Amino acid sequence: MKPINIDRIMKRHISLLFMLVAAVMLAGKPARADNETGREEYEIPDHGTLIMDVPVEWQATFYKPEDDSFPIISFHPFKGPDTFQLSVGIFWSTDALRELTDPHNLRRFVENVGQNILEQADQHSLDLEEVVGHSGIGYLFDLTDMDAGKDEYQYLTQGALAVGNIVVVFSLFTREGQQQKIRQETLKMLKNAKQDLSRRDVNYKPAVN
Repeated sequence: MKPINIDRIMKRHISLLFMLVAAVMLAGKPARADNETGREEYEIPDHGTLIMDVPVEWQATFYKPEDDSFPIISFHPFKGPDTFQLSVGIFWSTDALRELTDPHNLRRFVENVGQNILEQADQHSLDLEEVVGHSGIGYLFDLTDMDAGKDEYQYLTQGALAVGNIVVVFSLFTREGQQQKIRQETLKMLKNAKQDLSRRDVNYKPAVN
């Protein structure tokens, strides 16, 4: 396989996480362990397991392509109206780990994605926020569209965060009145995410300093 560069990741992210959010929610099988602990484990091809503590009121759907390419996890409420949709894409590199997980590359990636959709938002400039997770650093931005229809989402929180030697790229869509609560729960879940590399077939090569 050829190394995956940051520009290819960006294009793949835009096509999957913006055009296929609804489709992903209909694919795959629910990945919740139970309704009590909220602990979820997602097997990542050749990269161990992604472990996250998911809010118990959230439903998760895990879509893993048959070709072992980048999986997507989609979250939405178990019950009640669709107050939010969260899509998390999982990416990795087959070359130097710093290519994707390096903070400079992640910042550039998130900024490029934001600039591509800025004209559709109420804001005229992008304000990036640093995110420090359990095992990596990332960046995010918030945009609003207060002209959205009553059945549409007014708020977008989007970014990317390194988790071990993988990168989670997330898109959170929320409605009026739910934005702060769901945003906080999302960031808590992602910041505390861990990668389990205990499997013997994990493709893990430490970065050379």
